[in-house]
Amino acid sequence: MANKMKAELVISGGSDFEPGHLELAIGLAPDSICRIGETIGRSVRTHDSNLWILSTGYSDCHSLTTCLAPLFARLEPFWERLHVAIPPVAQVQLSVAVYIDESAPELNLERDAVGRLAALGASIDIDVILTGGKE
Repeated sequence: MANKMKAELVISGGSDFEPGHLELAIGLAPDSICRIGETIGRSVRTHDSNLWILSTGYSDCHSLTTCLAPLFARLEPFWERLHVAIPPVAQVQLSVAVYIDESAPELNLERDAVGRLAALGASIDIDVILTGGKE
């Protein structure tokens, strides 16, 4: 199995954050919306926040920069509107899942990416999962 990465821009908030309003304000439909109380995948756990998620999906990537490129390209026409439309009650996070088979990928964030995320007040979460060749 090759290395796989997935990057998501996640905007979350409590009951006072309505993900659908964000979509209308910026003109960009998310890949998914999750609401408080909905089950998480096939588990019995439920979401404790409302979520607006834009995702790259999993891809074979050998660098974080390559993985993030499609996400930032989708966001490019919407940055200014997104910056203005995120309500103060919401939190913004770049969430990255990295599945490593044999060789570690480059986990570098370029200055432009850091600047754009900082302008949104985003935190960054990178989860690295060693698979040892097992899918």
